[in-house]
Amino acid sequence: MQHTHNGADTGQKMSLQDLIEQVNKSDIGSLRQNVVRILSLVHNPATSAHELSDLIQTDPPLCSRILRVANSAFYGSQRHVGAIRQAIIWLGFNTVKELALSQKVFELFQNGNGLADFSLKNLWNHSMLVAVGSKLVYRREFVLSGEEAFTAGLLHELGLIIEAQFCKEVFAYDLIHQHKGNMRQLEDAILGYNHCDIGGALAKAWEFPDFISSSIKYHHTPELSPERGRRLVQTVFIADTLATRIYKEFNDEPAENKATFDACMRDLSIESEALDLLAKELEKERQILVEKGLML
Repeated sequence: MQHTHNGADTGQKMSLQDLIEQVNKSDIGSLRQNVVRILSLVHNPATSAHELSDLIQTDPPLCSRILRVANSAFYGSQRHVGAIRQAIIWLGFNTVKELALSQKVFELFQNGNGLADFSLKNLWNHSMLVAVGSKLVYRREFVLSGEEAFTAGLLHELGLIIEAQFCKEVFAYDLIHQHKGNMRQLEDAILGYNHCDIGGALAKAWEFPDFISSSIKYHHTPELSPERGRRLVQTVFIADTLATRIYKEFNDEPAENKATFDACMRDLSIESEALDLLAKELEKERQILVEKGLML
């Protein structure tokens, strides 16, 4: 697959708006409708199992992935699950919603190749861990289902997906081989914006819900996020930190921002003992994701 890259070769900088327009004209842009549709369905409390089943059945890759998980050794079904309705009953409605969303987001990662020192596979694995970690925080600390947290965590590095595929020359040379400090500072210096700006702009262009857009744009700077919805952004920040500790193959920050992490812990009233339990549970969830085939 060929993408038109930005002006790295000519020394010109592409504006953020031009980059978003280029993305929308690409194969990734063609996924917009599917991603938005699944987001709308997953986060509508009135969505029925029948509607979910109908949507999945119109999407062969999505249908195949969910049936593959339903028939995996992890779930240990004694009978072959051959229909989406059966899969919803066997796996559970919420699990299938998460699988459906994960598959659609996964397709964003498939529209390009990794770079010499950067792997979209590693970025995907990290994103899955942040999604699960965010949901764990919401369930353990706030006694909430965590569906919004899962989505926010899954999509938080949307800008990095775009940057890795549309700014390849800049990304490879300046952000990987010359990576000597804060990635966002390097991006700002080279591109005039960073992957948080890219993700936030694309989320706005694609009309994502505000809670997702904020979690993408401010996932490294939760203190700058709008007060309404900040708890979710802080949750993603904590899950991002935990995921990086567990899965060391991916890291877009050279050092943990301890001050921001401590502030998030304090604002969310998460005790250190609770954090230890979250970290242990996330490590277990990582193994489960591998067994389910959801980490590569």
